[in-house]
Amino acid sequence: MEYMFLCVVLALSSFSNSRLLCKFNTFLIFIFLSGAYSYGYDWIRYREYYEFVFSPYDYSTWLYEPGFSMILLLTKSLSLDYQWAVALTSLILCFNIYRYSISKINVNFCLLFVFSVFGFMEFAEQIRQGVAISFVLLAVNFLINKNKGKFYLYVFYASMFHASAIICLLFAYMIKLLERKNPALKLIAFILAGFITVWGFKILINYIDVIGINGFIATKLKGYAESDGSDSGILSSGLLLNLSVIIIALLSIQSKSGKYYASVFFSLFVIQSKVVSIAYRFSYYGYAFIYESFEWLYNANKGRSFNRILMVLVLLVFAFKPLINPVYRAMFDDYNSYWLGLINGLPDINNVRMERCNTLINNGIQYCSH
Repeated sequence: MEYMFLCVVLALSSFSNSRLLCKFNTFLIFIFLSGAYSYGYDWIRYREYYEFVFSPYDYSTWLYEPGFSMILLLTKSLSLDYQWAVALTSLILCFNIYRYSISKINVNFCLLFVFSVFGFMEFAEQIRQGVAISFVLLAVNFLINKNKGKFYLYVFYASMFHASAIICLLFAYMIKLLERKNPALKLIAFILAGFITVWGFKILINYIDVIGINGFIATKLKGYAESDGSDSGILSSGLLLNLSVIIIALLSIQSKSGKYYASVFFSLFVIQSKVVSIAYRFSYYGYAFIYESFEWLYNANKGRSFNRILMVLVLLVFAFKPLINPVYRAMFDDYNSYWLGLINGLPDINNVRMERCNTLINNGIQYCSH
């Protein structure tokens, strides 16, 4: 209920350009995210890692995503509950999305877009990549505004929280090509390259033992292989929703700008990437370009009122679609606020873990090891 209420508030606010309202709504998002106690499956896994595995003296702790490890080190050294690590990551994330939103023409519409697409899963559940996405949003904004130095810097920040963000360095090369002659032909080439890359990943993962890849990378890739790409992310099975995004992106290329051609590519890549989960993880970063198309249509003079209402409705479908999935619905139905729990009492973590594991097992997902 808390999530739905927040989405409705953001939707109603989206027609206003008040920065004060944007700041207030960002604060509400922070309260929701930072207080999400025993929220989801990754939350349980991260908490167990924090309490039983995390060691600042192990070099592997700093080898991948050292930004998140620094937060864990800070809260661990202060003997704080894992939820304070969640609160710190939520603070960074909310600060970034506020900065991103106020940099746009329609500040509250931008905030609605960001939270509708990423709020339920990436920001509240997959928090490492959620923080990375928030940095990538700013990075792409700098790239669009011809500030390549800050673009590279913010991609680096993003990769400190999720290594996959390093792929965003290619965005600079993509935009450079799409802003030159024959962008339509180059767009087709990118689409074909995306198709080949996704299927290449699938073949690699399926035959990873034959190829001889092992260790941390192999374990991660196998883990992704066990998760069907069509069941991950916000647009898991909504073909009509996917098509609406593609149509919006295609309409925006009337403006002949490289960022809109990039939007078309990523709107199609979302569908392509469903072949394998790891590719879908990469597709999240492309929404920084897809937003540009949404904003273009939101501000189009022809049928402006209709367009704006339609955009908000589409984003609400984005926001509520995960609730159709019984696995995600269990998370939605069991939101516990850490901040209120300090007064009223917190749920037993072992019971929550058992319930989460039973939900996964009942839906054919072997996530829990014990």
